[in-house]
Amino acid sequence: QDIIILDPQWLADIFATLVSFKSSWVQDGVLEEINLTHIWKKFPKDMHQILLNLLIKFGVAFPIKNNIAPPSVVWPPPPEEEKAISKSTGKYIIPSLLPESKPLEELAIAWS
Repeated sequence: QDIIILDPQWLADIFATLVSFKSSWVQDGVLEEINLTHIWKKFPKDMHQILLNLLIKFGVAFPIKNNIAPPSVVWPPPPEEEKAISKSTGKYIIPSLLPESKPLEELAIAWS
């Protein structure tokens, strides 16, 4: 889907809602998708997925995937297995909000 942004400040404000957000909604650099309703309450709910996709596209947020071993031994896996391998957990890493200490066990597993 093509998106044209006429006001760059609008996009910067969206980025700022997460990277400067000092609340309990982002814990140790991990954002749960369900909390976007609270964080982005001033934006229409039908835009939340579009906004999240923009954050991912520009490297502000990174989805945490369930790494499930593929049933076949072929690598890279066929496209039909690719989706099963990397199912979204509904959680996202916000790198600028990660703690300076060792990542959580959940993140360490996702990175391995």
